[in-house]
Amino acid sequence: MDQSELEQCQAALGVKPGATPLPFGWTPVEPAHSNFVYFGLLLMFGILFVAGWRERKAWAMVAAVALAALQYFMTWRMRELDQKFWWSAFGGVGGEFYLSALFMAVFFVQLPEKFKWGACRYVFFLIGATAFVNIHLMWDKVYHGLEEIPFGSMINGEDDEGGDMNKLMDGFSWTKAMIRRNYHLLGNGCLLGLGITYAVFVLRLNKIPDWIVGKLRKPVAESAEA
Repeated sequence: MDQSELEQCQAALGVKPGATPLPFGWTPVEPAHSNFVYFGLLLMFGILFVAGWRERKAWAMVAAVALAALQYFMTWRMRELDQKFWWSAFGGVGGEFYLSALFMAVFFVQLPEKFKWGACRYVFFLIGATAFVNIHLMWDKVYHGLEEIPFGSMINGEDDEGGDMNKLMDGFSWTKAMIRRNYHLLGNGCLLGLGITYAVFVLRLNKIPDWIVGKLRKPVAESAEA
């Protein structure tokens, strides 16, 4: 399964349909909402938040709250047409950019010990860096006219009208120029985001949330002892 199919699957799991990732580049999506998936993910976010609170890992708590809020918005507030655009059309290739950038961005983030992030982060960084370099170089060539826009799909080839680029043009009235420009801007935006993220950690500004959590936990601990 390639990175774009991984992104589509995750998006489907976070919204109303269910999805089953298959190992040959295809992710069938069911239209029915899955309460099991929704509340299962919500439980995982809750565990992450509690573990972060106990170990004073503020970024784990921030991530848990942000993911829960994003899941709620995508499931109950986002219009169906917007879901189709972000996750079925634009998000296929878009996910290759922002998911791979996210894998690299969280390298320095401290997660609770039970998640074994100290060793796993190197694997995630390698996967993210490899995917991001490949997709960024490819779309840089597409933007400058050195390669064609990848129409079609992995399974049915270039003639498949259900490919992501085909959906953007046929279903959302995008032009080839818009496709080239927007994915080029997305790639550069991800690079800028990575630069800002690493600057925050180099300047040790990431310690501020941990300090705040420590200050909040101290009165709670004192009241519990009393």
